[in-house]
Amino acid sequence: GVSATAGSCSRSESPTAPSGPAALTLSVAPSAVPYAGGAGVGGAICPAPYLSRWGPFAWSVRESNGRAVTITSFRYLVKRADGSVEDDAESIRVLSASLTGVPSTTVALPAYASLTGRPEYDCELERDGRPAFGGGAIEFTASGRDDAGNPVTSTAVLTLLPPS
Repeated sequence: GVSATAGSCSRSESPTAPSGPAALTLSVAPSAVPYAGGAGVGGAICPAPYLSRWGPFAWSVRESNGRAVTITSFRYLVKRADGSVEDDAESIRVLSASLTGVPSTTVALPAYASLTGRPEYDCELERDGRPAFGGGAIEFTASGRDDAGNPVTSTAVLTLLPPS
């Protein structure tokens, strides 16, 4: 009767097969970071001439639809406050090193799992002891494929607050 019907509609103990592609979410926390100083502030974090830095921040990736993901690309697009491009680069090794401690050409993310990286800084040019970059934003984009071969991608934005 009613109790049998209700029982068959309740969640079972066994996992169900995922429907559709993986749900990949890349995030960055905090979402806005202040200028953290230049050369000699807090140790040698940024190599010359990229001595101005913003941060710290950390990346996280999460899968929430039950499919393992292999991330094969990590792009970061740095834009000035006026929207013009300061830098456009790709390095999966940067994301891999932060999330796993090992620079690699891929990041494996199991189904329903998440990984959070260590604190990072964004390093920009410094000229005459002042930041050559006045703040803006970075669009980080992680992409790859899930275990069914579906392409997946996610973008997170980090605001770099202007130096005071």
